[in-house]
Amino acid sequence: MSTQRAVTNRLMYQSSLMADLAETAANGALRQAAREALILFQYQALCSALLEVCEHYQVKAQSQGLNLAVLLESLGQGRPDCWEYRTLTEAQRDATNWVSQLLKTARAGVDKAPEKLNKAAASGQLISVSIEDDATTNHYPNFQTDLQQWIDEMRSMNDQH
Repeated sequence: MSTQRAVTNRLMYQSSLMADLAETAANGALRQAAREALILFQYQALCSALLEVCEHYQVKAQSQGLNLAVLLESLGQGRPDCWEYRTLTEAQRDATNWVSQLLKTARAGVDKAPEKLNKAAASGQLISVSIEDDATTNHYPNFQTDLQQWIDEMRSMNDQH
């Protein structure tokens, strides 16, 4: 097993733990923290799986850290014909797809953080940076299942070659 595959497996396990905690936590703050951690672990697992793909196709990943856009660009330059690249780029264009929704949710948390932190610093308050708003529904378990299915399919195809 490659080192990158082990990293992806660890991130998927951690996101699974957070999904369970987000569903079972009685404390609202703990439930919210678990949801935020879950989205981050899912995003990192998707990036890690993409690094597995780059490793398989011997494409040099042009990324410092885990940046999906940069990883996809690297894969697109090296192997624009591969299934993994095509499915992820198509998924990002479909607002109803789990990839698009996961990325939107992850970005919302990152984008909200500086604004809330600046307001809190000005007033001297402690704050919670939530990645959800009232219009967001809980798709996290579906993201987890869909991400695992995508990773399993990707590995199945790559293990055959």
